Amino acid sequence: ILFLSEFLKENMSLVSLEVQNNPLDGGASVEMMSRFCHAMEAHPSLTRVCLAKMNLGADLDILRMILNACRNMNYLDLSRNRIDTQNDGEATSTSSVSAMISEYLGKNPPLKCLSLEQNRLCDNFALQLARALRKNFNLKRLFLRSNNIGEEGKMAVRNAQYNLSSLDAIIDESNHTCQIIFHVIPAKDPFRNLNGSTSSEIHKTVKINSYLMATKNLVSGKNGIME
Repeated sequence: ILFLSEFLKENMSLVSLEVQNNPLDGGASVEMMSRFCHAMEAHPSLTRVCLAKMNLGADLDILRMILNACRNMNYLDLSRNRIDTQNDGEATSTSSVSAMISEYLGKNPPLKCLSLEQNRLCDNFALQLARALRKNFNLKRLFLRSNNIGEEGKMAVRNAQYNLSSLDAIIDESNHTCQIIFHVIPAKDPFRNLNGSTSSEIHKTVKINSYLMATKNLVSGKNGIME
């Protein structure tokens, strides 16, 4: 970790940093990680950071430092790190990995893409994430494949992207910028292109049109109108 800190200081033109399969079990202290994170944050050209398979676990202090240091990045990969929310307790808990990551995303940092694949994130994380997504307009992609998020968590996140409770909820309470990838999406999945590669305004327009069409068909069906 100390080597990486010095390496970043001596390579100011570096754009991408990839560190994989270097577990922190070897005794990297919070102070060492603080120096490393400061070097990343202060770097003038670094835009992509991969810190995969480093066994970050549920260390709130280290996770918080990494997220804050990389808030201006285009891409941050924290996959395969044993980040575990199984013991976070209730979805409203404030001193947990779920709460910390969700609070971070809810502050709408400039980060464009975040990978949390192959960790141990559960429904409690997804429920807090759903609330954070309603306040985040910068994140474009969030990778959550191969976690422990069940249908309850997935639907909470989908509802944050496309709140069908009312037209106002679609306009004001839905996230129109972030594409969430839980798995390899089947071609017929209705959520396949939800918040895909087009602009947020197009996403919003498509959702509004779909809602109005569904409402029109529902009213027509109740009135016995065949179109």
